[in-house]
Amino acid sequence: MIDMLRTHLDALFQPYPASIELQELKLELLAGLQEKMNEYMKRGHTEEIAYSLTINSIGDIEGLIHQVMNSPTAHAQNPEDYSRLRDGDQTSASGFQGNTNLRGAILKRVNLAGENLSGVDLRDSDLSYACLDGADLSGIKLSDSELKGTSFRNCNLSLADLRSCNLEDACFDGANLSETRVAGSSITRASFQGALLTKTDFRQCDISDVDFARQTLTEVDFGAAELAHASFRDATLQRLKLRDVSAQEADCEGAVMDKITYLLLTTAGANTERATIV
Repeated sequence: MIDMLRTHLDALFQPYPASIELQELKLELLAGLQEKMNEYMKRGHTEEIAYSLTINSIGDIEGLIHQVMNSPTAHAQNPEDYSRLRDGDQTSASGFQGNTNLRGAILKRVNLAGENLSGVDLRDSDLSYACLDGADLSGIKLSDSELKGTSFRNCNLSLADLRSCNLEDACFDGANLSETRVAGSSITRASFQGALLTKTDFRQCDISDVDFARQTLTEVDFGAAELAHASFRDATLQRLKLRDVSAQEADCEGAVMDKITYLLLTTAGANTERATIV
């Protein structure tokens, strides 16, 4: 039914020239319709009836589109850009020429699972509680964004920019975070089960209470990060960067680590008594 909502919106927007502003409007409308349809289903309606009620609730889209098109800030956009974004076309980041700009978009709770957003500029956006499971987010620009509760399960986030974001309660289970920049973000209670953590930049992050148990972390940079009460239980820690880190009561029981990592974590206040040095 979500695909049917997208198809319906596509038909409504089809007569109008593509622009950045209309792309943002369509995504915002989709997120709102998804939320409304879910609400109808919570009230006991079947999926088909909920879809019909949602479609019938759509107001004056034409007037809204014209209002956006007549905005002095409207900019024309290559019409292929959004179709690739929506359809999850497996082109490389260069397929968007690195300049697909959706900066400042409001996409709360939107479902973009499996989409291709590689290289897209979504800085300063609100994707709180959005679903991006399985999406290609390699090289995406998401700095200064609201990402509380967002699901990144099994995403490719390699080389992505998530600096200075609110990532509290976000889920990165199974995600590729190789060389991902997350510096300056709040990551409390985020989940990283099964994530690939190689050269990930967590400098100056609030990582208190985060669970890295049984994970393998290689050359991850925790410089000046807050690791209080974080769990590294049974994890493998290889050549971590821990300059000026605070790790009071971080749990390293059963962890396997190199000698320098051991010394730095112990000095920072972590519980390393039952860790193994290799």
